[in-house]
Amino acid sequence: MAEQWGIQIHSGYMCHKCDQQMDIMLCYKPTNTIFLFNGYFFQTELAYEKTPTMIGLAKKHGVLLETRYSAFLKKEYIMHVCPHCDTGQGDNYVVVDNQQINSTMMKESFVVEYDAEAELWDEIPLEEWRRRLNDGPAVRPVRLVVPIMEKDRALKLGAIWNPRDKSWFVPGGMDLKPFEQWLPPARAQSQAKELME
Repeated sequence: MAEQWGIQIHSGYMCHKCDQQMDIMLCYKPTNTIFLFNGYFFQTELAYEKTPTMIGLAKKHGVLLETRYSAFLKKEYIMHVCPHCDTGQGDNYVVVDNQQINSTMMKESFVVEYDAEAELWDEIPLEEWRRRLNDGPAVRPVRLVVPIMEKDRALKLGAIWNPRDKSWFVPGGMDLKPFEQWLPPARAQSQAKELME
């Protein structure tokens, strides 16, 4: 089965060495769009998991990635490289430093499916991917925000209450259509919509 990644190309990131602007590629799990930080997807979950074939994908969108040594991690991994001064930009700068998120501007947003056997990336426009997701079953559990007065209805439809983190979710493999009104919170949904337009 092809692995899916959500991709955002941002402009306006400032190199930590030469202070020149450069484009960066942020990756996220596309089914976790509920997790937003100031209206942006929280990017850390796939920060250090880039595959070597992502280097070509990034280059196609004007982003320079290379395998470099990280003093922070004490090992090599695929990181951004400044096209102006050739300095590696560790993901602790590009991804975790959230002040950069507020100062960058999204240029592109799409989902890719990676076929490891063929080593191919298939780019899917975000709107098309969201349509496919809404038309089919959830790939993995999806969180819901269910008002207390609607809990019985959500339960009857198959939603599950997680007492540990006090949240509702739809199990993976279930159709999301019956749960649309609870997916995701109105605020997060509007923020996500703004990002995708």
